Amino acid sequence: MAAVVRAGQASVGFWLLSCTFIFQSAAEPGRQLVNSQPSQSPNVVSRNFMRDTLTISFFIFISFISYGQKHDTLTILFNNNNYDITQADKSRIDSFTKYEWNSFLINGHTDDIFTSTYNETLSKKRAESVRSYLLKLSIDTLKIAINYFGERSPKLLNISEENRSKNRRVEVVKEYQPAAPAHLGGGGLISSSSTSGASKPVTTTLKNGIIVTYKQGTIPISLENNFKNNSGENFNLITNVSAMQANSILTNTTSGSKLASLLICCFDKIEPCKLDTPFTIKFPISNAVICPLDKIKFFFSKIEDGKKIWQEQSKDIYPEIVDGKLYISLTGTDFCDNCINFDYVIEPDCFDTENSIIEFDKSLTVSNFYVTLKGLNSLYSPKKQGDKNFEILHITKQLDNTILDFSVVDKKGNVFDFKQLKLSKLKFDTKKSNYFITRRMLKKLKLLNSVE
Repeated sequence: MAAVVRAGQASVGFWLLSCTFIFQSAAEPGRQLVNSQPSQSPNVVSRNFMRDTLTISFFIFISFISYGQKHDTLTILFNNNNYDITQADKSRIDSFTKYEWNSFLINGHTDDIFTSTYNETLSKKRAESVRSYLLKLSIDTLKIAINYFGERSPKLLNISEENRSKNRRVEVVKEYQPAAPAHLGGGGLISSSSTSGASKPVTTTLKNGIIVTYKQGTIPISLENNFKNNSGENFNLITNVSAMQANSILTNTTSGSKLASLLICCFDKIEPCKLDTPFTIKFPISNAVICPLDKIKFFFSKIEDGKKIWQEQSKDIYPEIVDGKLYISLTGTDFCDNCINFDYVIEPDCFDTENSIIEFDKSLTVSNFYVTLKGLNSLYSPKKQGDKNFEILHITKQLDNTILDFSVVDKKGNVFDFKQLKLSKLKFDTKKSNYFITRRMLKKLKLLNSVE
């Protein structure tokens, strides 16, 4: 059984942002999996992603008149504990793939009848059976990618057989770019063909790896000169915790969540910051986390207590498969917002996390308390609980990867500054179920920390 759902339409906004993920395996070219090992927990950061090809692209539409990427979804349902495609489904796939497509994303799912590990494997087999059939239709393997989620993303609650039958499914997402209206030049936001009085687009790769496409004479002279000199000084890419610290940027959000950052970009010295003609920027990205696509979020920066934190933007994200490298692309006219950010929210759906309390002795005054989560590109200010308690979020059983920075002043005015202190160095109070820090312990910790 199968059903087709059509989505995607012209959209109003200032930004067109697209993110493309691709990792090409040298050992297994042509193999494209988002989850490289079905037996591997989905709650950990993948250590094997470089051996698989992962091609994911998503578009966010914000305040610019753009003719958007469109997508249709074909849903194929399966019998219990089955991953075979029926002849009727093959006929529907034939019709679905016959016209108007650029790429396909295949998402495999199950109900909750078997174990989570078994369901992970079963959802992979369902996705791969559809992929195999697409290959038989002579569709290029680089135009196909698969996700498999096991029982983690049900369409309906698994409370009845009717609901479970609709959760045993594969969703085939077909991406395509319709012809643009005539007033957009017939080729999208920036026409590749010359028109009366208009210059052709120029594409330049800057020294920091950013690729820009613009029309000469349509952007500020200083910006155009920088592009001609391959200078990327207008775009400050922040891809690690050290750069976040240097730029007073945290991965806290206005809603209280903590983020694992994929990319932060701050715009510098673009004057005027609102342009009459859009230009396109492609940002290189190097991070990868196994997590459902709908968990990727987009944020604008906001200043709070002198630090940049993030306010989520409620915009849809659409997957698209393209043959290229890992980039985030942006086309727009308004660069007045200081920074943008693409992230995963650190939550149980994607990460095996727990909360712990660090309690300081009442004689101590704590300031400048920050937590770094190694491997997740995360730097945040912990939530204060009461007068001397702080709640920290960290990955379960990864205490060595949870790094603390803080300053403490005791009643005598002695100052203790701690940098890169591992959570594993603190003693856990089993009675209180928290970590407790006294002045005497600080002296020992200071000595230990200076030896490391």
